[in-house]
Amino acid sequence: MCLICSNEQTTRYLLTAPALNVRRLVLVLSILTFLSCSTDRITKHGPPPFLVSITTDVRSMFAGQRVQFVATAKDATGKAISDATFSWSSSNSAAISITSDGMASAVAFGSSTISATSEGVTTTVDVQVLHDPIVFVHGFHASGAVWATMVDRLKADGWTDAPLVTFTYDSDVSNATTAALIQTKVDSLLAATGAKKVDFITHSMGGLSSRYFSKNLSGSEKIDALVFLGTPNHGTTLAGLCPIQSCLEMRPGSSFLSALNAGDETPGNARYATWWTPCDQATTPPESAALTGATNTETACMSHNDLYINSTVYAQVRDWVR
Repeated sequence: MCLICSNEQTTRYLLTAPALNVRRLVLVLSILTFLSCSTDRITKHGPPPFLVSITTDVRSMFAGQRVQFVATAKDATGKAISDATFSWSSSNSAAISITSDGMASAVAFGSSTISATSEGVTTTVDVQVLHDPIVFVHGFHASGAVWATMVDRLKADGWTDAPLVTFTYDSDVSNATTAALIQTKVDSLLAATGAKKVDFITHSMGGLSSRYFSKNLSGSEKIDALVFLGTPNHGTTLAGLCPIQSCLEMRPGSSFLSALNAGDETPGNARYATWWTPCDQATTPPESAALTGATNTETACMSHNDLYINSTVYAQVRDWVR
């Protein structure tokens, strides 16, 4: 009901006041009518300001993580509106998808602006999907130090948001023993970071223990991408010159390799990729590195150890784990 229609005393005064001329009367009547009758300018929950906010400390996620975002609305007095409804959206659903009730799922590395809207009022929060942690596994009689060049390149290319883990292990023991060590490291890494999966970059024999972890220790559920550089996946004749346990396992036709390659050579949902050089002097024959079901890349002629420092191979590996 309009104020001017409901306040008889005010109306009677305005119509009889001798000091008001017609022009002033029209002006006053117009103002009263606007203030009292313009309900179309007032939202369901009162006049502006009508505030919407997203309550969260989340500014980053790892791929595979899910976060419930919560929005609130307040009226002009600052009182929370319990029956407010919201629509949710993501500016980059390839990085983060979001449901109609605000459940966000991190899909892949990237960033997105999450929006919540109620009664035409929108608030946003920017969220980054981080790179997966990367575990580097060196080869026979090497050490974690061999990855220094690749780690430095990855950091220069933006891998500063997730751990890049190198370590040194006893490469004389069985690859199955090393796989158990890898399992412990991965579980600790996932628990510490909150990440759902890790990436693996391996060289030479390090790929065999990593494959054992993936196939036999439920590792494929925790891995997004696997990289094998010059790994003797089907054995190397050079291992015939070495009598220790890990070498025995690398011999073509060994019981270890036969079991590892039985059935699916690339089990689970992890993404497998191999790089091998036709000039490899350690993995012989060089094409032993290729895996059925993997993306296999033959490189230019380079040495076995050049595989982890060559700039072209690095760029391809970087793009694969991204």
